[in-house]
Amino acid sequence: VATCVVLTPSTFLVMTAATTGRPVLETLSQILKGERKATDLYTGGGPLVMREASNWASRQGITDLTRTLLLRQGVGAGIALEIGSGVLGGVLACWNNPFEVARIRQQRDLALAAQSKSRGKNPVPPQKVRALDGSFVVTPSLEASSFDVIRFVIATEGVQGLFAGIVPRCIVSAHLTVFLVVVPRLLRV
Repeated sequence: VATCVVLTPSTFLVMTAATTGRPVLETLSQILKGERKATDLYTGGGPLVMREASNWASRQGITDLTRTLLLRQGVGAGIALEIGSGVLGGVLACWNNPFEVARIRQQRDLALAAQSKSRGKNPVPPQKVRALDGSFVVTPSLEASSFDVIRFVIATEGVQGLFAGIVPRCIVSAHLTVFLVVVPRLLRV
């Protein structure tokens, strides 16, 4: 969870640059000049903490459970079992994707609102903001909590909206679990 002190501003700066096409230094300069709030850097911090707090415990625990279940099903011990349980553990650990979607949406919505200059010192949160491609994105209030964002996504996109981007996240999670959970166990590190 302590990593979120660095991770939240980092992901916010990446999201802002990717969303607006503006350099990271421009966003930091706006904060230093008082044109943006310093607390903007921590937008999406709540869901990021929830995702991180559940991420590695889930990967480790689900990998261990998967290994046990596979052994009970007659899969022989060995490297294939370890890698297979790591892949399954990593994929199943993505149950927390709704937290990731909430973080991304909170950071994206703030970046788009700042880009559209509809956000002043005491903003009235926009309901529609213009994306780089010229389309409009409907957003909840910029002051919406993580759970408000999750409810908004369900109301506007259905539950499946909470699992946007799940396939690439599963691939990354499976890879990380194999290399950061299984390999150290195999090497007894």
